[in-house]
Amino acid sequence: MPLSLPFPIRIECPPGACVCERETLLADPDGDCRVLKLTREEEKKLLERIEQIGSYEDLCKLGLRLEELLGVALRIAPGGGGG
Repeated sequence: MPLSLPFPIRIECPPGACVCERETLLADPDGDCRVLKLTREEEKKLLERIEQIGSYEDLCKLGLRLEELLGVALRIAPGGGGG
C-alpha cells in the first residue's frame, strides 16, 4: 500500500521520461520521499530562481537548501564545451 504523505507530491512521469523511482519511494515506509515535494510547478519556480542567481555564493546557498529540503545534491563542474 502506498505511503500517505503530509505534502503534495509530484505526479507520475510518463514511462521512460525519468529515473525518479517515484513508485519505489512511495512503497518504502522508510524511504526518503522529500524529492517528491518537487512538483512540476515547484520545479518551474526552482528553474526561475536558478536563472536569477548572480553569484557562486548564492548558488552554493541554493545547493545547501536543495539538500536540506529535498535530499538532493547540487554538483557543479566545469563543462567540456566550446563555442
